[in-house]
Amino acid sequence: MTIKQQLELALRQSVASTSAASGGQQTHDRDKKLDAAIKTEIAVYESSGKRGCSLEKAYHYLLTVPPMSVEAERAFSAAGVLCTKLRNRLGNATLDTLCFLHA
Repeated sequence: MTIKQQLELALRQSVASTSAASGGQQTHDRDKKLDAAIKTEIAVYESSGKRGCSLEKAYHYLLTVPPMSVEAERAFSAAGVLCTKLRNRLGNATLDTLCFLHA
């Protein structure tokens, strides 16, 4: 997927999750507006090389995502302790439960 496609997918998922409780017609209208906004932002960026307001916000938001998380590293470490060569056939649900109990 290109960056453009990934951005469009992420924006659509975000709007879909926040507007799931609203009516179908409202969601359809919002999707049309979102599509138009995305196309406008991408066209401005492609023509001038400058990011529009919304694209700039998305860019700064993506810059603030930490490259790694200590919590995730702890979870992988705990799973590594529990999932050894002797216990290599544990299912995902079983391993998840064991990690929960271990914590």
